[in-house]
Amino acid sequence: MSGPLIRPFTGYIPRSDLIAEVVAPPVSSITADRYQQLVADNPTSILHLVGSAIDTGAGGPDPALFDQQAAARLEEMIDAGVFEPQPQAFYVLMIETGEVSAAGIVCEVNTEAEAAGRLKRHEHTRSETEELVLDHLRTVRAHTDPVAMTYRSQPEIETAIKATIGSQQPVRSFTTDDGSRLTLWAATGDEAMGKLEESLVAVPAVYITDGHHRTAAASRLRQLRRAENPNHRGDEPYNYILTVLFAETQLTLHGFNRAVTDLAGLDVAAALERIKAVAELEEISVAWAADARPRRRGVVAMRMGGRWYRLTFREENIPDDPRGSLDAVLLQDLILGPIFGITDARADNRLHYIPGPAGLAELERREAAASFALYPASVADVMAIADRGEVMPPKSTWFSPKVPTGLVIRKF
Repeated sequence: MSGPLIRPFTGYIPRSDLIAEVVAPPVSSITADRYQQLVADNPTSILHLVGSAIDTGAGGPDPALFDQQAAARLEEMIDAGVFEPQPQAFYVLMIETGEVSAAGIVCEVNTEAEAAGRLKRHEHTRSETEELVLDHLRTVRAHTDPVAMTYRSQPEIETAIKATIGSQQPVRSFTTDDGSRLTLWAATGDEAMGKLEESLVAVPAVYITDGHHRTAAASRLRQLRRAENPNHRGDEPYNYILTVLFAETQLTLHGFNRAVTDLAGLDVAAALERIKAVAELEEISVAWAADARPRRRGVVAMRMGGRWYRLTFREENIPDDPRGSLDAVLLQDLILGPIFGITDARADNRLHYIPGPAGLAELERREAAASFALYPASVADVMAIADRGEVMPPKSTWFSPKVPTGLVIRKF
């Protein structure tokens, strides 16, 4: 690997009086309808630069046209002072949502680290999505939507983060539309920047939590630029991707619940009997849907025929490996596949995924033929699986906090 894994960068941040208008929710969480609401009458929204990833009509049906317009608009916004240039720095970002707060380091990560085993993923990517993101990066020539990564917590890094917060005044602080508080501190100058940089040298590997397609596209961009540059050194900006790096202890991992629209020709009684053959099943009475939620691994809350059940996988059916023992894998391998005939969990339109934060009340509201609420995996599970070069099952991770779009951008 030619350069360091993690390093500071020279970027831009929105002007103080415009930052609430510029910054948007994570692109991955925005639907096309929501996009239209967020950009309506708001010419400074960062979403005008990244909307091709949301299938907007801003550039017509041609993403290339949208990206060309986005590139021009970015330069216009910089010239107009909407984005202000900053000196080389690390940043500390605090995201406070209700009673939860998390602090991460805004930095750039070397995409070449994946080949060296120091940048790890836990999801497969789709080539067509990679292509869209790659085309966007090549045209706009900027990272405007940071990826999120994690690392195994180290006391020295936490001390350096606290020192930055304690010794610096925030460069930006504001409240978003959803009530979250975002605060950004800059570690500039040799001393402040050096303390963070010195502590980060000891990080052996980083793990993508949100942004697998953006990271894959940035890696492909590095390969293209390297081929085009006869004087390639390895430290050029195109070798790195804009990242918010959270310690594992700063993250909360929610699961995705499952809803099945039909029982593959079985009636409720027959389905229950088949499930009893692979798991312990107990009907439970709850006053509120939330009371049914599973309290440990190996236990799933199931709703079928208007009733709640506690489904417990038997020890003899649980493999002794990090991925095979996940509740999402057990549910798929023991129930969804063999009993309900859902062999392709990515493509079967009878299977629907509901983000865990929506709660079990959402499962009651939908009242599908069968619904399953899973105990979430842990960040340690994700790391262990990534360390083995494996991927998580589809729709099994919902990390929070989510990194906003447009808070910091970096050109290359």
